[in-house]
Amino acid sequence: PPPFTLADDGEQLEEVTPPVPEVPPGLVPPRRRGRCYVDQALIPAATYPLGADGRSRLAAWPLEPGRVTLPAFCIDRYEYPNKKGEQPITQTTWARSKEFCAAVGKRLCTELEWAAACRGTEGRTWAYGNERREGACHSDEDAWGDHGPWTIKPSGSFEDCKTPEGVYDLTGNASEWVDSLYTGPDYADLTGVDYPDHLDRPLLRGGTPWESSYGQSCLARHWH
Repeated sequence: PPPFTLADDGEQLEEVTPPVPEVPPGLVPPRRRGRCYVDQALIPAATYPLGADGRSRLAAWPLEPGRVTLPAFCIDRYEYPNKKGEQPITQTTWARSKEFCAAVGKRLCTELEWAAACRGTEGRTWAYGNERREGACHSDEDAWGDHGPWTIKPSGSFEDCKTPEGVYDLTGNASEWVDSLYTGPDYADLTGVDYPDHLDRPLLRGGTPWESSYGQSCLARHWH
């Protein structure tokens, strides 16, 4: 989310520094069930499709098309703190997000892991499938090019916005940090604005209800 407040008409009002939340005290890792913690989904070892051929409304800065073979890994079912019905923690930094994960014995997903979890082996466009369902996820996809309302819903509020493995809100609601840096492609976004200093910045994946031009699909990615 942007580090400033917005008026109703989208005008930037003032620069603000949002408070950085503390790692909740007393957190302990949940118990395991097999390879994963009980609050995680297992994404199987497989070969997964990546990226798209050029920019579109689905993603302003997609990965180059290709395929990647990954070992099995675990991913939380909900946005941090990974509890259905709780408000996700937002307005935090990439480094702080890593600390949150480490506090409960976990880590951020890499970009390729996140993409595999969202798209599956079949290469889904959205977490739930290839045909977009209006209102399935919390995003402003219909307000293309405009700043949507800056609101984040409690995790799991949209029952249809989940993968077949039961991972919620990968497309829409809060964007998710991944443990990867942006390395290209080097081109302007869909609004025609170029960003000469964007390389090697931490990456976020997934859509957001604030900015539609990032894209709102499993292909969507942006940096901060």
